[in-house]
Parts: sequence; C-alpha cells; structure tokens
Amino acid sequence: MEMEVLNKPLITDWLMVGITAAYVIFTIAIFVSNMMSVCATKRQFAETQRLSVLPFLSVSLSKITLTENVFHLSDIEIRIGEITNADALAWVRTGITIKNTGSGLISNLRINVGADAKVEKNTLESTLICQDNEITIDVSIFGEHQEKKQSKTALFIFFYSDVLGNNYKQILEMNLSILPYSRQISIESFKIKEPNYIESNNVSV
Repeated sequence: MEMEVLNKPLITDWLMVGITAAYVIFTIAIFVSNMMSVCATKRQFAETQRLSVLPFLSVSLSKITLTENVFHLSDIEIRIGEITNADALAWVRTGITIKNTGSGLISNLRINVGADAKVEKNTLESTLICQDNEITIDVSIFGEHQEKKQSKTALFIFFYSDVLGNNYKQILEMNLSILPYSRQISIESFKIKEPNYIESNNVSV
C-alpha cells in the first residue's frame, strides 16, 4: 500500500512538466517569430534592390522613312479583325520608338499583341536596351474598311527582365479607326501603362 502512494506523481512533478511544456512552446514561438522577421527583412531588401534597378519603357511614334531604291519589310505585322476582301484592305505603317527611362538595364525584351490585334509576323528577336537608350520598331497594321467607321484597339505587350532577373510586363494601348472606304488606318491615340512585376513562373509570351 505504501509503494502505491510513493509511485503516484506529486504536484511538484506536474508543475515541472507544465513549466517545461510552457518553456518549449515559448521557445518555438520565439523561433517562429525570428524566422518571420528574417524572411520579412529579406523580402524588404530584395524589394529595395529591385526598385533600385527598375526599368521603364517610354513610347513615342515615329515616321518610317524608306529609301528610294530599297523597300524595308516591317519588323512586326499585325491584323486588326478579319480580312475577307483584299480590295478593301486598309493599312498604316509606323515606328514605335521605345526608350528605357528607368533605373536599370532592360534585357530579353519580347513583344506580343492583344485585344483586336493578331500577329501575322514578328521578326523582332530578344532585345537588350541600356538605360537612356532607345530602339525603333517598324510596325505595319492591316485591316479591312467597311461601310461604317470602325474603332479598334491594339495592345502591344512588352515582356522584359532587369539585371537581377526580375520579370515585367508593360502594355502599350493604341486606339485605331478605319473610315468607310478608306485605305488608311488612323492612329487616334496611344498610351503606355505602368510596368507590372510578374512572378517567374507566370511569364508567358
């Protein structure tokens, strides 16, 4: 009978178990908190680095000058809507001048189109643009004139990377009009949007 009493845990034993468990939980909480703080510091540092080399595309339109004896094909040809009648073809050719006005180098520049535009040809290869430098892309836009005025939108989607390997997408929106029975497509307005930072696994062209 006396042995059974001696084998029962004392209140002090349970108290020590409770203190030990609380100490373990407290230690784990401090470790998790420290890890979260380290991760937040790393993210903040990475974001500061990214912003310090952030590229930015500014865009202007320019006239394409063709030499008298040489016909230069456009770098990019796009189609606006469906073209079912070659005799009703409307067209415009323009230069899109892209300047890097950001804080760092642009690398691996690629272009896609969207909205009413479809790519017919794109010979532009992956391009690099240094800070304060610019390139001009020769673009031809084709459509079909009809009995009524048509308002169309072409999106030029620029994908590029910075020197740290961060990826961005920036969109040029171009508003076009095709007058009835006119062979000339008019560029009414255009605007370039702010660059969007995109995750590496979401990059697509």
